[in-house]
Amino acid sequence: MKTMDQMVQESDVIMIGKVVELATFEERQGLAVVESISTIKGSGEIKLIYKTGISELDPKCCELGRTYLFFLRRQPDGYFVTVGGRQGAIAAEAP
Repeated sequence: MKTMDQMVQESDVIMIGKVVELATFEERQGLAVVESISTIKGSGEIKLIYKTGISELDPKCCELGRTYLFFLRRQPDGYFVTVGGRQGAIAAEAP
């Protein structure tokens, strides 16, 4: 489990964002488009891979219309993944 300091250091983007679109990405993977509500670090269009095929790496997130605090790392292909797997997306409000 990563510390908050580690998560902040490893993140390219830290933001509160709303999931505005969900799609399938390369067979079993899930892709979420996230709209920024408030950015703490970094910027850019956020396309987040939230289903990787390895459940331990998948964040507990990405219900359409829900808001989360995201800690994100940009991949070489331009897509994002959460820092710390499940730790990298925290629901910002109760369901």
